Amino acid sequence: VKVKGALGYSKVEVEDGMARIASSPCPDQICVHVFGWISRDGEISVCLPNGVMLQIEDPADG
Repeated sequence: VKVKGALGYSKVEVEDGMARIASSPCPDQICVHVFGWISRDGEISVCLPNGVMLQIEDPADG
């Protein structure tokens, strides 16, 4: 999935109940190499330069 941010598009991958920022136009790539896959309720992954955030939410929490 491509998500538009301030610097361009970040690529988000969703697989088997997990998500991650797979690529981003930011210079340091911290969001890609440090955060990695997230899967637990409340976990987040952020690309600050591009203004993109992923957050895992349990659908049962409504």
